[in-house]
This record gives sequence, C-alpha cells and structure tokens, in this order.
Amino acid sequence: MAAAGLVLALGALLYFGFTESGKEAAMGTEEPVPASAQRSFISGAGSGPRIEVAAPTYRPARARHAYVIPESERIGVPEGKAADVLARLTPLAEAGDARAALEIYNKLSNCRAVIASGIAEDEMAAYRKAGISEEQFLRAVEKDQGNCIGSQEQIEARGKWLEQAAAAGSIEAQLVYLSDAEAIIGGGPSGAVKRPEKAREFKAKGLAYLEQLVASGSIDAMMHLSGVYDTGFVVERDPVRAYALNRTVDRAQPGMIPPELLQFGRAELSPQELARAESLSAHLYSSCCNAGSTARASRMDPN
Repeated sequence: MAAAGLVLALGALLYFGFTESGKEAAMGTEEPVPASAQRSFISGAGSGPRIEVAAPTYRPARARHAYVIPESERIGVPEGKAADVLARLTPLAEAGDARAALEIYNKLSNCRAVIASGIAEDEMAAYRKAGISEEQFLRAVEKDQGNCIGSQEQIEARGKWLEQAAAAGSIEAQLVYLSDAEAIIGGGPSGAVKRPEKAREFKAKGLAYLEQLVASGSIDAMMHLSGVYDTGFVVERDPVRAYALNRTVDRAQPGMIPPELLQFGRAELSPQELARAESLSAHLYSSCCNAGSTARASRMDPN
C-alpha cells in the first residue's frame, strides 16, 4: 500500500509527460497554481476553485478512525471474455450500479494493458524461477489476449465507467480517478493539451475526491494525495503537504510508511517547514483518525 501514491503519480507522469507544456496542461493553467490558492486537504479552506463530488460509499466501522478497504473486499478484474463481461454488467451499470461500472472499467483497463504489453525476458525469467514453465506462461498470456479480442473501441471509452463509478461514490474509483487522465480527458496522449478545459475539470474533480477521502480517514487516499503533492505533475509541488500526509499515515498505522521515506521527506524541509508539516499532520489526525487503531472500512451501499 505504501506504493499507492507512487502508482498514481507515475500515471500522471506518463500521461502529461516530462515537458513544461505537459505539466501546464496537467495544472490546467499556463502557470502552476500557487500552493496557497489550492484547497487545503485539511480544512477545505483556500481561494482555489471548489467542486462538489459524491460522498464515498465506504466509511470506518467506527467514527473517527483511519481506515483501509480490506483486500478481500476490493473489486478486481472480472474473469472471462471482455465481450461477455460487458454484456453481463452493462445493464447493471447503466441502471446505476457503481460496482458493475467499476468492474467494467477494471476489465477494460486490464485489456488495455494486455494488448499493449510485450513479454520481457526478465518477466519470463521471474516466472521460470517461480516454477511456471514458459509454455504455461505463454498459454496464460494467450488466454488473456484472447479474452480481450474486439474490445479496442470499448477500451477507448473506459473513462465513462470510471467517471460513473466515482460519481456514484465508489471509493476505489475515486482513489484511481486521478491516475487515468487519458481515459477521463480523452483525445489520446495529447488530450490534456488539446482539451485544457476538460483537463482543468479532471484535475479539480480528482483532487476533490482525494481530499474528501482523506478527511474521512482513508489511508489509501492519504498515500495517493501525498504522491500527488510530492511529484508536482498535477498540482504545484508541495513537500510540506506530502510529508504531512505520510506522517498522518504513520500516526494512524505505524510502519505502513517506510522509515526511510519519512526520513527523506523530513530532510527536504527546513525546520520551519517541518514544524508546519507536523502541525498539519496533527490537525488532520485529530480531526479524522484519533479515536483508536485503524479500522476496517464497511460498505454503506449494497453493491
């Protein structure tokens, strides 16, 4: 779970690129938005733009606890052919079923990865080391590719289902929303440049989802948002907030953030910045998470 923020940040980095123009498109303005104008992830104050988003359909089992979604309850990739999955789940998703919408998105995202990926020699070697023969591995890859035949058009439209699941309150959809800009903005790899208004809306909504989840005590969201502030490819880089979020995770569940990562974050800050980060973390922890040990999340919806 400590890699959650890195995964999200890498998604933004790969889409928006390393160039200043890509970064500006991600920010949604010609110049980075000053950190002072961004909506605070702690208080919700600030002069930056605000956007209302759906409340998550998970909550801590007890009030004011930090929480994680148990692995056993996370929504994965449905088995079978993409065409069959779509035929089965589309009517449910169109009727408002957030879980069905997220399962469709997961299947199409998996197909995108399967179709785009080659087979690297080091990957093959890892499977051999695990006792899986080359023939078994190739059969599994062939099966995955066969399950995705004819799904290219649906893959390009996968953002519709992620948008719908997040809007319906799926916490998992809200967590990954900001990591798939290409799906939401559309227009291919350069979509953020060609569609600046859509890019601004995407950024504002994705940040609002994460901030709301952080305020509710979501450990996953804290790590995701820390990665966003640490890299600076969606908002102006803010190492104070990045460290404060990781520090809050460490307060709520000691050991989840590697000590080396916390030390690295501290080393980047001046004494004054470190004091501010500790204050921000203490404020967030007391407002969302200090009623005791980390709790399991419980569903509020029947899906």
